[in-house]
Amino acid sequence: MVKNEMIEQLVIAFHPSTFVFSTITGSHAFGYASKFSDYDVHGVHLLSAKRVLGLIGGDETIERKLNYEPEIDAVSHDLKKFIQLLIKGNGNILEDLYSPMIVCTSSLHEELKIIGKSCITKMCAAHYAGMAHNQQRRMQFNDVKKLLHTYRCLLMGIHIMNSGDLEMNIPTLAIEYHHLQVLDIIEFKQSGIEGLSKEEMNHHLPIIEHLYQQLKSKAEQSFLPDKIPLAIRDKLDDLLIQARLTTI
Repeated sequence: MVKNEMIEQLVIAFHPSTFVFSTITGSHAFGYASKFSDYDVHGVHLLSAKRVLGLIGGDETIERKLNYEPEIDAVSHDLKKFIQLLIKGNGNILEDLYSPMIVCTSSLHEELKIIGKSCITKMCAAHYAGMAHNQQRRMQFNDVKKLLHTYRCLLMGIHIMNSGDLEMNIPTLAIEYHHLQVLDIIEFKQSGIEGLSKEEMNHHLPIIEHLYQQLKSKAEQSFLPDKIPLAIRDKLDDLLIQARLTTI
């Protein structure tokens, strides 16, 4: 669990919604934060039935920048929106759900983690390939951070297709899949190096292309289901309804 001051700031930021959970994601959870890295805190809140059905309403998604040192970028989705993203194979949502760096939790969080295992499907491969492509497309001036995120997405996607599990620690994945050059990039980022030479970047591009192809191949061969079973959707639907009814 994280410092009480962070929890207090989050409660103030997201009041009057009820927390389901909040976790730290981003570079801290991925194992390559520097001392200057902001905290990315993501999670789920639960709007009351009155706010969902009444005139006042409530925010499906709440975003806040909190005055903390280092700064906290906090995002929270209402439970319904979170579940809708979860069943689409959204890797970011899985990272929020299963991050080992927990700020606050609840019994509902634990239920979501159990059901969420069945939401890890082949659709996750498309998500991580798309995320990697977006990072690479926005890579300017041989950006170290974007290059690292590209590797992260591809390695995480490949691991999910292989194992059905989410591993968020990128140094661990770099070693397991024999891509030790990723450890060098992490060291560059942590030391404040922002860009690589053209020659250095050209060394990484064919490796990244190979990882794209590997992710595609692993998805085709994976034991994971193509999509979430209807029975799991029904479980999530029941969970949402019951949770909402307890917050009249």
